[in-house]
Amino acid sequence: MSHPPSLQFVSDFDRLLATSDAPLLFLRDPEGFWRVQVDLARDGAVRLGRPPRLQEGHALLRDRITGLVTPVYTTSRELLQDHPRADIVFYASAEAMLAAFESLGRPPVSLGGLPPAAPRTP
Repeated sequence: MSHPPSLQFVSDFDRLLATSDAPLLFLRDPEGFWRVQVDLARDGAVRLGRPPRLQEGHALLRDRITGLVTPVYTTSRELLQDHPRADIVFYASAEAMLAAFESLGRPPVSLGGLPPAAPRTP
């Protein structure tokens, strides 16, 4: 699995994990670097109840209680499926996801939902 060259990881180890064919989630830190979140990936796999399929994705995750929005990069979209505490919107690219995230301002809070993803073209 490869990831977009525009993604900057916090370490070479995180970059290696992103290309390792393992179903993982990465969150963007305040400096703009992607960091693996093994506990969140494990939670998603347990919810799914089977080994997740690999399918890269760029998403915004909105906590339903606080409205706080977090950018997510995943090697398996299924890890975010049916999240019990968050709304998830996938975007066609890292750039589209980050543009939607930046449109929220600071702090990135949305009490009324997430910016919609543009429809995919065939």
